[in-house]
Parts: sequence; C-alpha cells; structure tokens
Amino acid sequence: MFDTYEGGACLATTPPTCASPVYVCSGKTSTCKIPVDSTNLVCASNASCFDGSTCVSGVCSIAAPLPASCEAVKTATPTAANGYYLINPTLSTGSPDASYSTLVYCDMTNDLGGWIQIMTLNTNDSNVLDYANTDFWAGATLLGGATSDPQRSFMRDYKHAYIFANVPVKAIQIQVHIEGVLQYWRSWTAQFTTQPLRHYFTAPALYGSANYQVTSAVRMTGGSPWINDPVIVDSNNLFSHTCTGSNDYNRLSQLPTGHAACGPVNNVGWGFGTSYDYAPGTYVVCSRPCSDVEARAVAGTNWVSGIIGTDINPTNQYGTQAPAPYGNYDYSIFIR
Repeated sequence: MFDTYEGGACLATTPPTCASPVYVCSGKTSTCKIPVDSTNLVCASNASCFDGSTCVSGVCSIAAPLPASCEAVKTATPTAANGYYLINPTLSTGSPDASYSTLVYCDMTNDLGGWIQIMTLNTNDSNVLDYANTDFWAGATLLGGATSDPQRSFMRDYKHAYIFANVPVKAIQIQVHIEGVLQYWRSWTAQFTTQPLRHYFTAPALYGSANYQVTSAVRMTGGSPWINDPVIVDSNNLFSHTCTGSNDYNRLSQLPTGHAACGPVNNVGWGFGTSYDYAPGTYVVCSRPCSDVEARAVAGTNWVSGIIGTDINPTNQYGTQAPAPYGNYDYSIFIR
C-alpha cells in the first residue's frame, strides 16, 4: 500500500486515495514525487513496487536482479572464474520468484562454462547412494543423506533439490574428482531440453528394463578418462534406470544406443546407484552390491571387483559383501 498525498502531506490511509493520481508519496521523506520509479516508497509487498523493484523491510528498493543461472553469469561476465555465485534459478522456470536466491558452485571453464553443480556422489563419505536410495535419486525435496550445502559439495554427497526438480536441463556434464581435484570430464546434450534432471529418474518404473535415454549426443570431453569409468570412457549416451546385465540395475549408466535391456551378459553392471542380482518381489532392500558407483567390468572381471570407493550397503541376500574399492573417484553432475 502506498501512502497518499493530500493537502501537501503524505497520509497513511486505507484504502489509499490521492488528491492527484499523478503523484505518490515517498515513504522515507514524506514528500510528494512523480512516480518515475518506486524507489523508497512504502510497500506491503512486491506488488506495490510498480517498476520491478522489490519490497525490502517495508520500502521499495531497486537492486540488480540476480542472474538465473551460471550460464547467465558467464554471458554477462565472460571472464567469470570457477567458484560460488548467488543465482535465482526460479527465473528459469514457469514460476519465477524475484525474492528467491541460492548459492551454487559454477564451473566457468569446461565446454564454454556456465555449468551449475547440482549433485555429487562422494564414494567415501559413509552415505550410501545405492539404487534403493529413492530420496536422493528421485526426491523433489528430499536429500537421501546428502548435504544441501554447496560449500561442502566436493567433500560429501550433495544435492540441490530445487534445481534438480524444477530447472530445465539443456546439457549435462559429469566431472570426476579425487578429493576435489578434477581428473577428467564429459558433457552431453540433454534428450529433452524442457525437462529437469529429476524427470529422467522418475519417468521410468523402478527395477524396470527401460534403459531410459537421458542424453542425445556427446558434446566435449576433457582429460584422460579411466578405462573402467562407468559413465565417461566410451562416446555413448547416458541412460537412467539401466539394466546392464541380468538383473543388474543402475540409476544412471552409459550405454550404446540399442543396448539389450538386462543383458545379454550377466555380472557386468556398471554405473551410479547400483543394485545387482535383483530378483523382483524377492530382494526389496538391497542386492549385491548396493553401492554409490560401480566401475565398468573388463575382461576377466565382474562387479565383485568393480566397486569404486567404500560406500556400500553391506547387507544383502548373500550376507556381508565387503567393498573392493577401485579408488577414491568422486562424481559431480552439472547442468546448463
């Protein structure tokens, strides 16, 4: 509500009535002004601030709007460096909220820059992101034991739930780190550029054989991918809810187009969020191994020797499954 101008003074009346609709009153100075902008006007909400300024502590204030994304930061400042930035991702959705803000880590270097980090799988933080962790992999607001603090996003499992569930994804980048030190990365074009990342984890049925396609083409690769890497080593697309071997399931994996669902070879599962040797209706909690990340099987090996890191659910129908870690690789998912 604006104060009103009557008899040369500003009056707080409800509803507001003005001697002249041309003039409004400044809430800070109690003097009349022509409403070229609404700066300093008394307000009850953003609706009272008619020029796009926002209502802060009861007064209309003009401030530069936050960028909607890391890509917007990069576009405005091409020399912007990797680091933490305050953005308003609601501006990229159908429900913008000018008052929303969130801190995110932006990669401004790889593949033209402008990437928002929204998930991290830290394979050694004692929080298991296996296939059964639906809160992490599919929850719109739930974290599945991960942190939501972007300043800890390279130290443990991390998820930005709002961006994961709401912001459309045009491209996806996966980075591989060892304790925060970048080793290699790859980017892809998303299959559907109007869907958030959560769509790809909720559209297919759990423990189905959908091999749901997440990306349509590889964009760029940086560094030298490890030969056993589950999502980067081959120039293939990403798929969600994959069944790479006989009853060997992953939340996210890399497959050649047309890969036969749940086969044709057993014990060769690889990917993120695993549950292997799953028998529908029999083992509903965990089947071996249930881990954050499983390495790609190569000649003479299978999933038993392919667990990356130490985060594994040790309880399954075969008894305790000891981890056989390949190393300390951690994985971060970025979107643009």
